[in-house]
Amino acid sequence: MEPVPVPVTVYLKEQEQEQEDDEEEEQEQEEQEEEEQEQEQEQEEQQQQEQEEEDDEEEEQEQEEQEQEQEQEQQQQQEQEQQEQQEQEEEEQEEEEQEQQEQEEEQEQQEQQEEEQQEQEQQQQQEQQEQEQEQEQQE
Repeated sequence: MEPVPVPVTVYLKEQEQEQEDDEEEEQEQEEQEEEEQEQEQEQEEQQQQEQEEEDDEEEEQEQEEQEQEQEQEQQQQQEQEQQEQQEQEEEEQEEEEQEQQEQEEEQEQQEQQEEEQQEQEQQQQQEQQEQEQEQEQQE
């Protein structure tokens, strides 16, 4: 009896099937790997975006703080200038008042002097008159 060639075909078929199976598995694995890679990349991109946003926020905050500081400095400067101006004005006013006082005093002195002079003149006149009278009497 000759051996039937059927087993060979069967064997071959089995082998083919195995190979196919293997290939399928490989493909599946590859796809899975690709997917994982994609996911990783997405995650990375997301992280990067988040980091960028954080950075942006920080920068904004810093800028705000700087602006606030500047404003404060400006305000302080303004206040100082105002104060200085006020002090100067007060000083000027004081000087003016002093000047006025001095002037008034001078005027008073002058008036007093004039008064005294008048009195003196009057006295002199009186004396002269008296003298004249005396002379007349003698005569």
